[in-house]
Amino acid sequence: MPSQTEKKRKRTKSSMAIKLDMSKAYDRVEWLFLEGMMGKLGFSSRWTGLLMRCVSSVTYSILINGEVSGNITPTRGLRQGDPLSLFLLLICAEGLTSLIQKAQVRVKTILVEYAKASGQVINVDKSAMCISYSFTARDGANLAATMGIKFVESHENYLGLPCFTGRSKGKLFANTVDLVWGKIKGWGEKLLSVAGKRF
Repeated sequence: MPSQTEKKRKRTKSSMAIKLDMSKAYDRVEWLFLEGMMGKLGFSSRWTGLLMRCVSSVTYSILINGEVSGNITPTRGLRQGDPLSLFLLLICAEGLTSLIQKAQVRVKTILVEYAKASGQVINVDKSAMCISYSFTARDGANLAATMGIKFVESHENYLGLPCFTGRSKGKLFANTVDLVWGKIKGWGEKLLSVAGKRF
């Protein structure tokens, strides 16, 4: 007779979550790939052009003995710390999501294809996979070994958000809402203080 756990596994749809760590994720983003992804996602050409101008117009200088020297013009990458960069990085990640949806069986090959197209490099030492209750731990460990990454019971938060939500989404994201409102309030106070200094 099958156990209650085995019966539940048969009734539940199997799922898994893979956490991929990208080496120097911001620095390696290919601009052509980012621009192409925005087009695929339905962004207007005018809006895409404006965003790409923000990305590609950056230059860097080097401080040597207290003096500014040189003028370096990058050909790829996003400015880490810029509020816009995080959202652009997520747009790039949508390319990986699309590839996985089209060919779920060839996951490891897809990761290689995504790395070549986007310029991203997957750090397998920091990448990990966890599984839903309907999987057996043995199946999860075998799949993780096939992909060359670690098998873990659960992932930590990613970008401040939980990897699994379940049914109680209100409680999980309550803190996130507070953080977003705090940021907006902070920006508003900075703008008001700048405007006040002009008069």
